[in-house]
Amino acid sequence: EAFEAWTRRGELNLEERNNIAIAQEILKLRHRIATLYGYKTFAEYQCIDRMAKTPQAVQTLLETVWEKAKVSANLERQMMEDYLKESGVELEGGIQPWDWRFVAEQVRKAKYDLDESELKPYF
Repeated sequence: EAFEAWTRRGELNLEERNNIAIAQEILKLRHRIATLYGYKTFAEYQCIDRMAKTPQAVQTLLETVWEKAKVSANLERQMMEDYLKESGVELEGGIQPWDWRFVAEQVRKAKYDLDESELKPYF
């Protein structure tokens, strides 16, 4: 319940959290800035002095990284499921988002004998 409440904290189901008007005003102002500087979109304006240079290059990078990240996340999930199975633990419905960090840490400890809290002083 705590995880679900945390992840839903920004939902617009309450009037005091409804910030659509503010977001629309921000978008209008960003568009105005872009056009004042001679760009079609705020994304184009933002990219001019960045490594990607264009919104299309940013999109391509994100799509490339996303596909690789999904493969990596699926491998990590499989490792966690294998660990739980070997440990005799069965989670109803499989690993849930709120289980991920805890189980991942258990796998790291079991597989690599690595406790991240011991590494923190060095970083």
